[in-house]
Amino acid sequence: MLQGGGLSVELVQHDDAVPLGSLKTTTNGAIAVHGLFKVGVTIDDFDATLAALKSRGVEIAYGPYPKRPDQPANVIIRDNAGNLIQISGR
Repeated sequence: MLQGGGLSVELVQHDDAVPLGSLKTTTNGAIAVHGLFKVGVTIDDFDATLAALKSRGVEIAYGPYPKRPDQPANVIIRDNAGNLIQISGR
């Protein structure tokens, strides 16, 4: 995780990922293909945002994960195209 000046970039290497152009069949999601598979946003009130998502019936893909000394509280949802969106508290 690289952070600075209000920007965070997480670099993730999946050894089993392949170039999109080499696929002849569908995979188990974008995480199995080289390139972007997740975006994220940092918000001020994680608990209120999580409650709002749940009240609107937004399906949680991963988490929620509690705040720890080495990471903020966060949750991952999917958009309507299946892309992962990570929401992190400050």
